[in-house]
Amino acid sequence: MATVEKEAIGNGFRSLLRSPFRSPKAWTAGARESRRMVRLLIGVAAVGAGCGDAQLDEQFRGASLWNEPIRAIVSAGSKLPSSSLRVALFYTPQGVGVVDPERWVEHPATSRSLQVPSDFVLSAFEVPQTALLIKDASGGSGQYGLARAVVYVDKNGSGLREPGEEFVGIVPDRAYLYAAKDLAQGRTPTSAAMAAGFHSILVPQVCSKKLPIPNDPGTCGVPIGSGCSVDMDCGRAGFCLKETKQLWPAGYCVVPDAPGQTCRPAAGAYMPRPQYSITPNALAFGAYLRRCKIDTDCLRSTDRDAGNYYCDEGLRGCVPRAPNLLPVGGRFEVESFCPTF
Repeated sequence: MATVEKEAIGNGFRSLLRSPFRSPKAWTAGARESRRMVRLLIGVAAVGAGCGDAQLDEQFRGASLWNEPIRAIVSAGSKLPSSSLRVALFYTPQGVGVVDPERWVEHPATSRSLQVPSDFVLSAFEVPQTALLIKDASGGSGQYGLARAVVYVDKNGSGLREPGEEFVGIVPDRAYLYAAKDLAQGRTPTSAAMAAGFHSILVPQVCSKKLPIPNDPGTCGVPIGSGCSVDMDCGRAGFCLKETKQLWPAGYCVVPDAPGQTCRPAAGAYMPRPQYSITPNALAFGAYLRRCKIDTDCLRSTDRDAGNYYCDEGLRGCVPRAPNLLPVGGRFEVESFCPTF
């Protein structure tokens, strides 16, 4: 226990010993002070007793640098393991295209125990070390790191994932990008520049995919991003998108990227088709979304509830503000960060 804590406890007990010899009025005030001191001492002792204890250390790690609210749920038909579960960010220093979790590296400053089902906050208490960042072509640091939120079975209770411990859950539609400094467009695997810090972004992102050359300076006559019920609400070249990995509330007009689609809008943000998704076949390769810079660009006056959509920092397109779900115990499917076609 630290010296200052020992001194506080010593002073507290000396105060208690002196209290009986005061006047009645002083005794009453002293009693209140003593009770306050006892509560303080109990708190100090609890912290001191927790030194080196893994469970308590998770609660006293200082101010967090980044927080992500997540809802952990049980996958349908699955049986959760009896061993302890933990969740952490796992980085992919060998490249953004690495989808084998055995080649990912855990960031201990994000690791925490997990109960399922539960609502929890995944936090980072330190920035990732250089060894976790993506290497550039010359072998140096690319100044950014890419991570996934992953659940694993902590069989031996070490508080970190050991070889052989099973992965049992992953946030399916998001990746977490850390930029060590402000990065210009073209220096990241996203469609846009990234400010220094942590970013939650949808997957897949465009990466270096060569997009079809636009042949329409506008939106191909499609009210991109507007609400819809049927395809006809979106014009001749449009499609009414209602579901992919998330629900698209009140429908969302897009310009699909598919064989036979002749119009390609310059005023749209491209979203590649996810690999693990129920994305409609009409979006064979992807779709053009409403372009945005900030969340308010995605507001729709026809929606009953404002704020159904927000601006994804990587795509610079308006996407659903869906619950951040983490299914645990089902199929472990890793969506590639970059398009797979």
